[in-house]
Amino acid sequence: MADPQENAIGIPIVYEVQDKDGNPRDISSFTTHELVFQKPNKTVVVKPAVFFTDGTDGLLVYITVDGDLIPAGSFQVQAHLKNVTLEEYTGVDLFHCAKNLPR
Repeated sequence: MADPQENAIGIPIVYEVQDKDGNPRDISSFTTHELVFQKPNKTVVVKPAVFFTDGTDGLLVYITVDGDLIPAGSFQVQAHLKNVTLEEYTGVDLFHCAKNLPR
């Protein structure tokens, strides 16, 4: 994914859940799937994510809304998954949000 711009709206954030060997993991049995973001200012926000396809490919997606990608800088993201017998968090990934010029 190319770096999104600060406060970009409608940007798909696609996160791949992987197994211990780095392969896509089947997450189709999970009924709760969220992406947890830590913004550059250390604020943590939790956003509902949906399967990119059917969950068998391990892909979750969230579409940004106004205010999600503020402030510019390095964001951390991880998935939170839950079903009737299991609740887990994935490892943390990073992405960068590019700053806009002042207007």
